[in-house]
Order: sequence, then structure tokens, then C-alpha cells
Amino acid sequence: MAKILKVLLWIVGGIVALIVVALAAVAIFFDPNDYKDQIVQAVKEETGRELTIKGTLELHVFPWLAVGIGETTLGNAEGFGPQPMLEFKEIAAGIKLLPLIFRQSVQVRTVKVDGLNVRLAINAEGKNNWDDLSKPKEEETPKPEEKGGGFSLTSLNVDGVAITDANLNYDDAKTGAGYKVENLRLETGALAPGEPMPLDFSCLLTSAKPELVADVKLAAQITADLASKIYSIDDLALAVSARGAPIPAGKQDVSLKGAVRFDQGQGAFSLKDLVLSVAGLTLKTAIEGQGLNGETPTFNGRLSTDTFSPRQLAGNLGIKLPATTDPTVLSDASLSATIAGTFKNAKLSDVAIKLDQTALSGFVDVSDFATQAVKFGLKVDSFDADRYLPPTSKEATPEEPAKKGGDINAIVIPVDALDALNVAGDFEMGLLKVKNLKLTDTQLNINFPKGLNKTQNLSAKFYEGSIKQTLKIVPGAKPGYAITADVTGINAEPLVKDFTAKDLMEGKGNFSLALTTGGKTVGNLRRNLNGNVKLNFANGALKGFNLEQTIEEGKAKFKGETYAAPAAEKKTEFGELKASAVVVNGVMKTNDLQAVNNKFKVTGEGQVDLATEQFDMTFKPIVTDPGSSNTLKELIGVVIPIRVYGSVHAPQYKIDWSGALKAKAKEEVNKQIDKGKEKLQEKLGEKLGDFFKKK
Repeated sequence: MAKILKVLLWIVGGIVALIVVALAAVAIFFDPNDYKDQIVQAVKEETGRELTIKGTLELHVFPWLAVGIGETTLGNAEGFGPQPMLEFKEIAAGIKLLPLIFRQSVQVRTVKVDGLNVRLAINAEGKNNWDDLSKPKEEETPKPEEKGGGFSLTSLNVDGVAITDANLNYDDAKTGAGYKVENLRLETGALAPGEPMPLDFSCLLTSAKPELVADVKLAAQITADLASKIYSIDDLALAVSARGAPIPAGKQDVSLKGAVRFDQGQGAFSLKDLVLSVAGLTLKTAIEGQGLNGETPTFNGRLSTDTFSPRQLAGNLGIKLPATTDPTVLSDASLSATIAGTFKNAKLSDVAIKLDQTALSGFVDVSDFATQAVKFGLKVDSFDADRYLPPTSKEATPEEPAKKGGDINAIVIPVDALDALNVAGDFEMGLLKVKNLKLTDTQLNINFPKGLNKTQNLSAKFYEGSIKQTLKIVPGAKPGYAITADVTGINAEPLVKDFTAKDLMEGKGNFSLALTTGGKTVGNLRRNLNGNVKLNFANGALKGFNLEQTIEEGKAKFKGETYAAPAAEKKTEFGELKASAVVVNGVMKTNDLQAVNNKFKVTGEGQVDLATEQFDMTFKPIVTDPGSSNTLKELIGVVIPIRVYGSVHAPQYKIDWSGALKAKAKEEVNKQIDKGKEKLQEKLGEKLGDFFKKK
């Protein structure tokens, strides 16, 4: 038995020796450079192109079956210029011979490509320079597949790929588009099934239309386990530096790091520790997905950002933000959330957003991408909107804001966008400050189904009282709106002081309105307003205005007398202040305004044009108790008309002393006439008495 094995080994060894000798003979006696002319002629006959082999053709047989081609060019198609379509300095590759023969194992030496240049072009007529290289071949009868034999892909091992100084140029004269890939470099480590392969890639991308340049660098460890169908990318590091007109701010640097894994057999993937950085924003995520082989794939994970400055981010993206009252806002923000969903929906839960001193939490659920149906539940601790509003110019006149912003009535309401909304949810806010007005414990509910009637309800605590407000929107070609509001038990003093920064009013009271309107512009909404408004305040005062002194001063000026105002507080108290108004086609009218205090009773009437912001009101105070004022004593019971009119931004007023004094004079005349009548009657009575006595 041992002798048989020994003989077999000698036979095998002999065969191997013969093969080696034969291959060595081929390597010694065969020179591929002797066949350059035949290769050039064959290419000419097949393609009509000129092939020029300036470099050396190399062939090595043992231990590597390797080929190498030196500097070579392939001419361009006719009409595309003298530059070659393809050229390279060197291409080399090889396969280890003995493993291929005896183990059917493919072991490839590093594939090298150096100085590759490819020029693809389309002329003005739409013809390209590569069609002639792909002539259709005669159809061949397909051969039946052979079973067995061949090499398994799992036996493929490549030492690596090295591409250096490669360039690709694509030019489309018909559209004006042009793209270049320059200085391309690709280096990999050994490629073997199930083993990590290091990859290092870089290139410069250039676009002519639009003008764009991008420097791209990529490094990673790639593993392809073909047997288990698991593919992964680890230590991913992508860096792109782009500049050009389409790029925000003209230049941006983007980096992406992390790991990716795809399990084809299980239909699962994962994005692990992915970090995207751009324009000063760093976004982090880790997401896993399942069911990719089924009908309903799912994914879940976590999203977050590092703390960033929204103001700086906007600047880095070339976005100019409007000026804010507080220039320090938009300097500190962050976001984190859990994400889960499918290709049809997604939900953000455990949302935590921080903006400066404001914190927001809750969830946002996009239940259907197709209909854009969104549900949400959000809470905010506090938000000072005034800090984010444009600063107010100190030199601006009361009417400047409207002029500077154009005609407010011409502003178009985005009714189509409003109609397209498909949103429902609840919003809670601990403290909201707007125009220095403060609302606490705000509860907002909206239900905006797409294409259907939309409703909004709001409630809040408001200056020791409460506010409840509802809004109903009827979409369509002629959209309609209905709004109601009830403000009860509010304290006017802090409210007015916060809103105007002046101490103008005291008192507690109620305010309500119920209005309907319609239209597609602000002007339409104003002019189509219809409904009613009511207010009722008690035990208060109007500050900065003393009705008694105003009447005394006005009377003195009317009579040409000098008036010295006493050192009394500029304040007009009232026990009750109430009014109701009817709004018809944008004009609000009232005829029952009443205010009463211990000295006066005031009635009022007039109207306000809500579209033009012009008004005309007449107040009629009547002295009921003059106190120690001699002037008021003279005016007891006299109506003193005070007309307030003009723009709501710059009102004017006028006291009708002429009418008041005429009424007073008429009253005095009537009194004198009455007294004369009485005296006449007395005299007449006396005369008649004497006459009858004499009789």
C-alpha cells in the first residue's frame, strides 16, 4: 500500500513539474509585445478606433498568472476631437496559479489601475461617443446551463484594488451639462468572504451646470459574508467639502460617521452611532429596521442633536434672520426624540426640544404619509414671544407700522394651505408672553381634517380671570370663519399696564364677542365681519384723564379765561362702565355706552370702521354732583358733548362747548321765563285780590 501511495505521489509530482516546466517555457519563449500590431489591427477592425500601445505588455505565468499593460490610448469617435476617449498609464492584475488548478480557489493579486482617463461626450445633435463601441452581435442560441463544476464565489479572494490618478469627464453639448471626476483614488485591503476589507476613496467632483465643486473623502471597513448574506460597513467616515451656487452660503462641509449593517436573510438593517455634521449642526441617530423581506417593514431608534445655535446655523446656511428684540435669543437649542414607524407612517415620541430658556416635550405622530395626517400632544413650560419679535423703532410714529408694512388689508390668507392641513392635537403651555401680555395654563386644541370644517379651542388664565375662545373655519372657494371669545373676571390695571407700559385703567370686568366673517384677504375678513361685542367693568378708573378738570379747563378756554389746574390726581373713577356693539359689514356701532361715578353720568355712541381703522365716537357726560366745583355747579344737568375721532393710531378730540353752553343758556332763559311767569302770576293775583276787596 505504501508503495502504491509513493508511486501516486511521484506521478502527481511529475505532472506538477511538467506543468511548471511548460509554463516556464511559455514565459520564456512567448513575448506578448510581439503581438501589439495584431491587437491594434483587431481593435481597428472591430471599432474603427485607433488603439495606441506605447507601454510594455507583460505576461507572468508562475507563481502568478499575471498580465500588465503599459501606457495605452483609445481614440475618440469621429467628430469628437483629437483627444483620446480612453487612456491609462498602467493596468495590472494576476491570479495565483496552483490554488486555481488544484483547489479551484481564485486568489487575485492587487488589481492596479494608474492614470486612467475616460472622456464621454454628447454633441449638439445628441449623438454620443460610445455608441459605436457597442455594436449588436448576432444572437446566439443559449446553451443549457451546466450543473456542477465552476468556482464558488466563497472561494474568491482579492488582495486589493488600487486605482490612482483616475479622471472621468462627461460633456453634454446639447444641454450644457458637464461633469468631471478628477484625481480619483481608490485603495482597498484584501477582499475575502466574511472578512473586513479596508477602503479608502477620494476624488474631486465638478459640475458645470450648475456650477459646483465637491471634494469627497471616504474611509470604511466593509465586510461581505456571501454565505450568510450579511453585509456591514464599519468605521464609516465620509467627508464632503462642497462649494458653488447651489450650496447654501456658497460653501459647506459635511461629514458622516458611523456603522451600517444589512442582513439580507433576516430582512433587517441597523444604523449604529451615525453622526451627521453640517453647518454647525451635529445630528446623531441609531436606528434598527426589520421585516424588509415582508410587506410591512418597521424601524425604530433614537434621534438627537448636540447643543447648537440656531442663529449661527442660519448664518452658516446663508439665511439672514430678521432682527429680534432680544439679540441673544436663538443661541441655544437641542433636540432628542424616539422614532418608530414604517414606510407609511412614523411617530416621534419622548420629544424633548430646548430653545434658549424654553423646553418642549411630547409626541408627533404622522399616521399616514399619503394623507399627511398628523396628530400631536405637546407641552411647553414657558415662552416669551416678545424676545423673538422685531424691535420697535423709538422714532416711529403711530401710523408708521402700517405704512412700512404696506396695506395690511391686501395680505392674502393662505386658505389653500390651511385647507390642505390634516392635523389634530393638543398643546399646553405654562406661561405665554406676547406683546407683554401674559397667559398662564394655556390649553389649545385643534382639529383640522383635510378638506373639512376645522375647529380650534383655547382656554387660559388671564389677569386674575379666564379666557375661552373658539374658532371655526369652513374651507372652500369662499372660506368662512366664526369666532367667539369670553373673557371673565379680568383685572384691567395689570393688563393695560403690561400691554401699554402705562398705568391707564383700573377695574375688573368681562368682555365677550361673537363674530363671523369670510374671504381670502385680511381686508375681506375685516369688511365681512358681522356679530356683536359686549364689555362690562366695575369699580374702576381711567388714569391720566380727569374728566372734571377737562371740563373746567375746556369751559375756561371757551370763555377766554385762564385756568389753573388744581393739584388733583389725573384720574376719573367709575362705578360702572359697560357697552355693547353690533358689527355689520366691518363697521362696529354702539349707542349704549354708559359710565357712572359719584359726579358724572356718561353716555356714548358712535362707530369704528375696522377695515380703515377710522372711528368717530361722541361721549356725553352729565354732571350729577358738582361737589365743591363752582364750574360743575353751573353745569349740573347739562350735556357736554365730547367728540373723539380720526385714526385709532392718532385720535383727536373736540368738546362742543358752544352746544353745551347754548343748552345751558336756553335752560337759564327758560328758568327766567318760568320765574317771570311766577312773578307775573303773583302780581296778577295780588291785583285781582285788591280789586275784589274794593268791591
